[in-house]
Amino acid sequence: METVFKLNILIGIALFLFFIFGIITSIRENEKRAVFRFSIFTIFLPLSFFISPLLPIPFKDEISIVLLSIFSLITFILFLPIQGNKIVKDTPQNRIDERDTMFSRKVLKEGTERFEEYYKNNPDKKILDDKFRKKPGLLKPGSTHYNSFHFAAADSSFKTIAQLHAMVDGEPSKNPVKVKVDEITEFIKKWSLKLGAKNCGVTELQDYHLYTTGGRGERYAKPVLNNHKYAIAFTTEMDKTMIQSSPTGSIVMESAQQYLDSG
Repeated sequence: METVFKLNILIGIALFLFFIFGIITSIRENEKRAVFRFSIFTIFLPLSFFISPLLPIPFKDEISIVLLSIFSLITFILFLPIQGNKIVKDTPQNRIDERDTMFSRKVLKEGTERFEEYYKNNPDKKILDDKFRKKPGLLKPGSTHYNSFHFAAADSSFKTIAQLHAMVDGEPSKNPVKVKVDEITEFIKKWSLKLGAKNCGVTELQDYHLYTTGGRGERYAKPVLNNHKYAIAFTTEMDKTMIQSSPTGSIVMESAQQYLDSG
């Protein structure tokens, strides 16, 4: 039984070190709830392994064997090659008219031709939209959690994005360069990461990736055509501390910053 005792003590020490590592990591990530949970596990779970063999209690041999058996069984199950949740490929069957999105409806101006035409065709949406138009609006004085400093900072990012919008499209080069698909794909991915993206991928562009009809600016009411074979998809990472302060001004500052970084 001495071997069982030693194994239990070693497992208890390993679990203790593991949970201490979890506490330190959670503190660094400012995860207070995780710190609390790891602390509870640190106090109770490891102790049961390396104290029970040492206590002068009856059936301690049997207790040690049971603890070791439970730990071995759980470890065995965790390492079984069982496939987790399968990724289900869900191909969209319908496309969306951009004019129906909240962003497009928000910029409609009462009394304009677009305003009258849209709500003539969609009278059910006007009741809801009239309610949000009575509110101060995003970044406006009187809105919930308004902060002049925070909202001005966010607004400056949005205005910078608006200025950059004209640079999105340009004239194609008159001297196109022939490239190998795998080489240019690899270059685009790595260069995107270098510029600040966290992940980047390339996919074939399908019709269901696009709106049916434009809803803002010069593309309003125009059919959206698929004129490209491929699309680049990338992500940026939002600051966790700024997000945790939601719904105060920090969340819209961080959101605006990531829109700018993406641009």
